[in-house]
Amino acid sequence: MLVNLGPLALNNATLLVIGACLLATASYGFISVYIKKYVKGAPNMCMAACMLLLAALAVTPVAVPLTPWVNPSATVLLSLLGLALLCSGVAYLLHYRLIHDVGPTKAISVTFLIPFFGVLWGAIFLGERMTLGAVLGGIIILIGMTLVLGIGARKPVVVSKRAKN
Repeated sequence: MLVNLGPLALNNATLLVIGACLLATASYGFISVYIKKYVKGAPNMCMAACMLLLAALAVTPVAVPLTPWVNPSATVLLSLLGLALLCSGVAYLLHYRLIHDVGPTKAISVTFLIPFFGVLWGAIFLGERMTLGAVLGGIIILIGMTLVLGIGARKPVVVSKRAKN
């Protein structure tokens, strides 16, 4: 609904992509809970660096054979460096800080906003069309986040035994 893809052919490539997305999502959720439970006191910088290094090692066997071997321009290399350091590096530092501060459920819920903001930035900066489906998809995402995070929910009032007596 958000990106208005329309019907997709159900073939091996589509199933592979769906499987990869499901695996990535499950891994993201698992590691956030694992970090909160078992990795207490580790520096955020260390966790972010290790995670990015392990991710790079995991994709290398697939990426190397598929890489077109051309000499990239300086602009491409600087763009890649900017994406790696600013977008991924800083984002993971903040992510691990959030896991420690607010817990894994609230920390990973911010990722629900990524698709909507991708569409929004495309409309603002690239002149792409903002469709009704994108707006409705964004609203559904915000409603889901509200339900997951309990925004606006009243906290139950706990009455102590002394107050009753």
